[in-house]
Amino acid sequence: GPGEYFVVANNLGASLTRPYPKVYYPAAETVEGSAPVQVGASATVAAIDIVMPRAWKRITVKTKVVEADGTAAAGVTVYGREVKNQSSVEPMSAITGADGVATVPVYEGQEYYMTATQSGGVQQRCGGPVKFLAKDRLDLGTIRIEHPWGNCLAQLNPNFRGAH
Repeated sequence: GPGEYFVVANNLGASLTRPYPKVYYPAAETVEGSAPVQVGASATVAAIDIVMPRAWKRITVKTKVVEADGTAAAGVTVYGREVKNQSSVEPMSAITGADGVATVPVYEGQEYYMTATQSGGVQQRCGGPVKFLAKDRLDLGTIRIEHPWGNCLAQLNPNFRGAH
């Protein structure tokens, strides 16, 4: 139909295979800074050029995940989610080793929330979030599995009430 449309490239945000942020036409980080594309009735618009920034540099950060009692938590998934794109279906991630340590790929200079999710058994449990600015070889310290739910980012919502 006719109207104004907003065009976005890399809608899911950065991932291991796409080192770019979400970009709105022509070169904006948000829909508020973008320009709509006008489409007439039964019309098409071709050759829409979106200006992408340079590819982000991939680096690694480290964290150790422990159980509530302080023992190393092996086999736990650690997620790095961009602060600007928390709902990405392709977050950066790694699995902890026997020592509870995970080395997570992220993009330098970007802000992230790091969480740890332990699956298996009756329910998921989580630890975090830890907010950080990505710098190469940054050690985030220890994340403790302490919440009886699977999504620790839910705690960022002031209305969230977790299970007790």
